[in-house]
Amino acid sequence: MFGGLGQHVYALTQQQVAQGLTVSVITLARDPRVPLTDEGEQPTPVSVTYSNGVRVIRVQPAPPFQQLNSHNLLTWVNSMQQAMDAARTSLDETCEVVHAHDWLVGEVAQQAATEANLPLVTTMHATEQGRHQGWLPTDTSREIHHREYSLLSASNEVITCSKHMRNELLRYFANFTAPISVIPNGIDLSVWRTSVDNSTLSNFVPRINTQPVVFCGRLEWEKGIHTLLDAFCSLARTHPDARLVVAGQGSQQSFLVERAAALGIESFVNFVGWLPLEQLTVLMREAACVVVPSLYEPFGVVALEAAALGAPLIVSDTGGLIELVKDGATGRTFAAGDDAQLCRVLQETLDDPAHTQQMSRAAHEQLRLHHQWADIASSTTAVYGHGLANASRIALPGAT
Repeated sequence: MFGGLGQHVYALTQQQVAQGLTVSVITLARDPRVPLTDEGEQPTPVSVTYSNGVRVIRVQPAPPFQQLNSHNLLTWVNSMQQAMDAARTSLDETCEVVHAHDWLVGEVAQQAATEANLPLVTTMHATEQGRHQGWLPTDTSREIHHREYSLLSASNEVITCSKHMRNELLRYFANFTAPISVIPNGIDLSVWRTSVDNSTLSNFVPRINTQPVVFCGRLEWEKGIHTLLDAFCSLARTHPDARLVVAGQGSQQSFLVERAAALGIESFVNFVGWLPLEQLTVLMREAACVVVPSLYEPFGVVALEAAALGAPLIVSDTGGLIELVKDGATGRTFAAGDDAQLCRVLQETLDDPAHTQQMSRAAHEQLRLHHQWADIASSTTAVYGHGLANASRIALPGAT
C-alpha cells in the first residue's frame, strides 16, 4: 500500500467487506518507485492473498522489470494494465460492479466492464490538468488528460472526494453524462490517535524542545514546500525558537535543501525523509502546527491525519483543504503561494496556543462526524446500487 489512493482503497474495501460485500482488488505487487533489490530479480507475475476478507490480486508489469520514472510513465502504465487484464480472468463471474480509481487503470477497467456487461464506477482522486494549474504542458500530460476523459466518458457513476474535485471535472471535461457523487476521504481514528507512546520516536527525528512546524508529504512542486520555506525565513526573525521539520521524499528534495541554504535557514530546517507510521504519528502529534501549503490538493489526506492526532492545522485555501479547515474555527488558512500571509498565520498560531488548541479539538470532532470509513463505505456502496439500477434500464456497450 502506498500513496493516498492506496490508503483510500485499502480502508474502503476493508469496510465494504465488513458490511457484507464480496470485494476483489487488482493492484500492484510492489511500489514501482522502489528499485528492485537484486539484479535480475524476477517477481511473481500474479499472486493472490486475502486481507481481512478482501481478495487481493497483485500483479507485476511484464518484463523487462523497470523502476517507474517520469520518462517511462506511459509505457510502464501500459505494461501494468496488460498484467491486470491478464489477472482479471481469475475474478469471480458473479462480480456485479467494476470500480476504477484514476486513469492509471482506466483502460483495463473499461474493458472489464464492457466485456462482462457491468456498470463502471470511477473515483477520480486528481486530474493532470489540475496538477498543472489548468495547463497540459507536455505530450505526456495531454495523453493522460485524454485517458482521463475516456475513463469518465465510459463511466456509469463518478465519485470525487471533494466538491472542489467535482467542480474540476466539470470545468476540464465536457460532455460526459455520468452523475457525480461527492464522498469525502476518511480516517481511522483507532490508528491515527492522540495518545501515542513518545518512546517510538527514534533518533532519526531529533527531539525538538522548541516550536516544531511540520510538513509531511511528497516533495513535489505542487505541494508548495518552497512557499513554506520562504515563510519560515521571515518567521525565524520573530520566533528564533521555531524549527521546521520536513518529512517526505520526492523529486524536489535537492532543490528545497538548496533553497533553505540560500535563504540562510538551513540550521532551522530538518529534512528527515520518509518516516514509518509510528515515527510520523509522534512527529505530527508533537508539532506546534502541521502546515499543508499545497498549490494543488484535491483533498489532502495529511490534513485528516494531523487533525486526528490533535495537531493544529494551517492549510492553503485550495482544493478540498478548505472544505475541512474553516479559518479560525478548525484551523487556519492562507492564500496558496502567499508566503507573507503564511508567515503571519504561523506567527498568530504560535502566539495564541489556547485558541490554537480549541481549533484542534473542533477539527477532531469534524473527523468523528463526517470522515469515518464505515459511513464512506456505505455511501460508496449506494453509488454501486445507482449504477446497477441505471445499467438495468440502459444497455451497456455490447450488451444483448
